[in-house]
Amino acid sequence: MVLAHEGDAEHGVIAGRAWSDKAQAPDTPAGELWLTHRSGSWVRLLNDGTVSVKGDLHVDGDVFDRSGSLDRLRQHYDGHKHSDPQGGVSGVADLQD
Repeated sequence: MVLAHEGDAEHGVIAGRAWSDKAQAPDTPAGELWLTHRSGSWVRLLNDGTVSVKGDLHVDGDVFDRSGSLDRLRQHYDGHKHSDPQGGVSGVADLQD
């Protein structure tokens, strides 16, 4: 349990934690933050700066990396065409879920 010190959420104080002999907390390395769901899915903020996820990741918004946005890449790919050896041009990809 984390309590906000004097109402400031950026300066929380760990007051305790809940545990059970049947469902013990994972042995989390110092400095890491692990969120684990009873379904087996988890999100881990690791000491090396990476985020690790087990399970489906649904994002409400765009996803970015050092090269740009995933949506921009998808738009470029979806509009990509090739010349056909018989003189035509390939159509836009048939997108299916």
